[in-house]
Amino acid sequence: MAILLLTAGCAVKKMIKQAEQFEGAGMFKEASELYYQVHLKKPSKADYKIALKRTGQIYYEELSGEIKSCFNRGDYKETVYYYMEASAMVDKYNRTGVSIKVDPMMDRYFNDAKDYYLDSRYKLGLKHITDQEFVEAKNVFSEVFQIDPEYKDTRTYLNEATFEPIYREGTQYYNDGRYMEAYNKWESIYLRENNYKDTRSRMDEALNERYKEGTLLLMSENFNDAAHALGEVFKANPNFKDVKAQYVEARNEPVYRQAKTDMNQDNCRTAYFGFERILNDAGTYKDSKTLKDQALACAEYPVAVYSRPVKQFGADATQFENTTVKNLLGKKNIFLRVFELSTINSRLENRLINSLGEVDEGALRTLNRENNIKAVLVLEYDNFKKNKGQLKKEELTGFERVTTKSTDGQTSFYDKQVKYSEFFQENEISLTVRYKLVSATTGETLLSNTYSGSKNDKINYATYDGDKNQLYPAKNNRGSWNINESGYRSLQTLLRGETQIKSIENMQQLLFNDLSNDIANDINNFNPER
Repeated sequence: MAILLLTAGCAVKKMIKQAEQFEGAGMFKEASELYYQVHLKKPSKADYKIALKRTGQIYYEELSGEIKSCFNRGDYKETVYYYMEASAMVDKYNRTGVSIKVDPMMDRYFNDAKDYYLDSRYKLGLKHITDQEFVEAKNVFSEVFQIDPEYKDTRTYLNEATFEPIYREGTQYYNDGRYMEAYNKWESIYLRENNYKDTRSRMDEALNERYKEGTLLLMSENFNDAAHALGEVFKANPNFKDVKAQYVEARNEPVYRQAKTDMNQDNCRTAYFGFERILNDAGTYKDSKTLKDQALACAEYPVAVYSRPVKQFGADATQFENTTVKNLLGKKNIFLRVFELSTINSRLENRLINSLGEVDEGALRTLNRENNIKAVLVLEYDNFKKNKGQLKKEELTGFERVTTKSTDGQTSFYDKQVKYSEFFQENEISLTVRYKLVSATTGETLLSNTYSGSKNDKINYATYDGDKNQLYPAKNNRGSWNINESGYRSLQTLLRGETQIKSIENMQQLLFNDLSNDIANDINNFNPER
């Protein structure tokens, strides 16, 4: 904060010095402007206010001299602009509490000069209007308006010079049948001057013509072009006649018809998405909601999950099947209904696979007839290996380096031969799963794949009851144990090693979840209508 204040103070001093130099050189306009900036920064400083009043007054008197001189020689434009500059300066200083003494004669000079100057400019503007030179007319009447907004009917002619070219462009677009371009031109006028000519009614005319085009296109079932035309009208004015309803129809009628066709052709899933698209767009359209519900009921795809028996791993197969069902349900597929075969028709479990090891078509038809099942997901397992390793322990020889101090303060050490333990364990599991999705009506294999995976974890660590940091491994050299200093780091790593191994049960759940999720993804992405 102190630095900021110091910097601001230095800037003010620099401005004061420069202002004094301008004042000394007789450059009162520049000096007064700098004093004005300083006064804004330090309004409580009387010296700065006095300096501003002094230089400002002198500069005003200079401007007054110019006003009088210009008027006397008939230069009415300069008279007007010098007066406007002087008035602006006086007003600006007044707002800061610095008053400038004005010469009342300046008002008379200005008013007389303004009458002469504006009369000539006004006449020139009228000539440009007559000659349809709208750009030039706009420049002239803009100047007149800036000097005196109430001068005669300047505002009217300024509007004409500004808006007439745009109005005429709109008329040309309308005559060419480019109705929305005409609308946009007229709207750009209306938003700025809503009383210019008949702009409002011309906008409605343009919209109405484009609306009629859209209506005719809709009647001829040219839905895309109708939607484009009616959409332009709707965007411009959502409340125009019945454009909203017709726009909805143009967008959704072709989708509605296609969805009904899909439904009649038993492509119910495709039909469902068609009706859903309509409802998302329009909220309601004809009987789309009812048809959507019917399409969903028609598109439902009940699947029974069945695991081929595995004698030695029966409980594991059941676990995998349950995990698969859980992952299938987790996909939240609105069409897919998932059942365990054993739950819906347990008497078919032993009949589903015939003596040849193939899926029995008679059992499939029974499932379809009695349980409305459309497909069976058959799971088969290979190469299921599960090895829950035993924790192995090995007692090893090492040396603990012991540090001692003699009576004279010297440090020495000796290596004490000790025993420490090293442990090792590994758990691993692997599985290959084949699946096939079989149609309950035709016996056809609709989908099949094979997934394999494995999980393993192992631990290898060491324990020692003494000072672990000073423990070194040993090596046997011809029956004699020697310290192995190069093996120190490796042994220290073992002493800090992980002692907890992932359980085989946990790894099995992870593996089953990975493999069954792959299968669930395949089934979830399967579309029986394709």
